[in-house]
Amino acid sequence: MNKKFLILLSMLLNFLTFGEVKKNYDCNFLTDFTFNEENNKYIDLYTGKTNMKIKEGITECKVLTGGPFRIINRSFFWKQNDHHYFDNAVISLEIKNGRMIRLEVKSAFNNELLFSGKYNYSGLNGEVYMDGSVQNSGYSMRLNYKNGKPAGELTEYYDNNKIYRKSMLRNVQIDLSHFSEEFEKYVNSYEIYDYNTGEKIFSENLKNGNGRIISYTPSGKQDKDYEIKNRKIIGGKEVAHSPDGKSDSEYYYHKNGNVKKYIQHGSSGARTEYDYDLNGKMLKATYYNKSGEIDDVIDYTKKKR
Repeated sequence: MNKKFLILLSMLLNFLTFGEVKKNYDCNFLTDFTFNEENNKYIDLYTGKTNMKIKEGITECKVLTGGPFRIINRSFFWKQNDHHYFDNAVISLEIKNGRMIRLEVKSAFNNELLFSGKYNYSGLNGEVYMDGSVQNSGYSMRLNYKNGKPAGELTEYYDNNKIYRKSMLRNVQIDLSHFSEEFEKYVNSYEIYDYNTGEKIFSENLKNGNGRIISYTPSGKQDKDYEIKNRKIIGGKEVAHSPDGKSDSEYYYHKNGNVKKYIQHGSSGARTEYDYDLNGKMLKATYYNKSGEIDDVIDYTKKKR
């Protein structure tokens, strides 16, 4: 056999041997962590940093409880107490030169993707996916990070995997714990889509802020149907859904954006309706029993009885 060919073959085999990423299956470091102040072990979903010693290469683990994974509240990833545990999950992470460069988590039940992200020295870098069970809003999301900061478009998804909302982000650091309340601070424009059909039903450039919004919860219940003008609600209805579906709250609006009527449903079937004037002052409270009959009316325009 040609000597030159043998040398080339040997070089190729060496390259394949030493260039192959080592795979590890030692999952003890990921399971059954006891979180306490003295032993705060974590993997940071946002920065990719960890205070644990993890082997070089790719580690693949099927775990009952993997964590804690810290979720920093100054980023898009926010969770009460700043920690999240992936239960019944398949976790794959890659360590290179002592730091994490990739993390992927899937459900052990149905292989559904729960988290996917890549990292550089600044943190997340590239496309990131976060399941709704992990982050605060309840909607799954996909967005791009550049050197640790969200950039470009954010896409959120309903439970049926149809698009809920697309938002074009401003170039600012995002705190998801205030994202809903300070939406305009982080977003230039956005679009909302119908839960069932996927049809675009609302789009807004926040510089004008006029139109009608119809939107749904992640599970498909309609929660908003109102008109806005100059970014203020001027009419329509909003429903806050309760977990049992029997104690929802309804809000109706005056043209000036103040609440016109608030209805609180009780789990027994009873309800209370509160009426307000244009300035937000309560006019009366009407109490209905579970049969729909009026039990009592308090008129706040008169002296209390």
